[in-house]
Amino acid sequence: MGNKKMTALLLCGGKSTRMGVDKQKLSYNGVYLIDTIIENLAKNFDQIIILSNEKNFFENRYKNYKNDILIKEDIIKNIGPCAGLYSGLIYAKNEDNFLIACDMPYFNQAYIDFLKEKSYEKILAYKNEKYFEPFFALYKKELAKDLEKYIKKGGRSLNGFLREISPTVIKKEEIKDIKNVEKIFRNLNYPKDWKKFIEESKNGFS
Repeated sequence: MGNKKMTALLLCGGKSTRMGVDKQKLSYNGVYLIDTIIENLAKNFDQIIILSNEKNFFENRYKNYKNDILIKEDIIKNIGPCAGLYSGLIYAKNEDNFLIACDMPYFNQAYIDFLKEKSYEKILAYKNEKYFEPFFALYKKELAKDLEKYIKKGGRSLNGFLREISPTVIKKEEIKDIKNVEKIFRNLNYPKDWKKFIEESKNGFS
């Protein structure tokens, strides 16, 4: 699976209420976090789909990349990340799709390499002591029809959808040798989270 072409689905549709500013446009010392995320994704996935209602912000922004980069809006509006995943799966050209959000800056190349080598049926996701981690996970394109049914019956939680599908589970012992792997599932919800990320990045990020 390591050489198989895959699509990255980047969700940027949140309202950023707790952060107080649009998380798609977080920047430090003139560098946008989103640009760094795209740079990392471009090294690993031949197609990147940005799910965002800020098309003007992203238009022509990544034209120098050789990757197939699309900017799309959610097909179903105002229902949260399930809509982003559903839309991404519909637009994706590849069977295997990696899900990430614009407020998840702790990219881990070793974990990506690990995912690419794993076989799975419909979803490949890490599970902690309490629940599945729906991001930094892989989804088959065929799941779009299952997700559409889940949404139509009122489902809004990605974790709830994963529980219905029963993913191929990544166990803690499988990734114990990957450095700082616990960080990848963190997202930036509040200004204090952003400040902590900047401090950890020392001279910023690039």
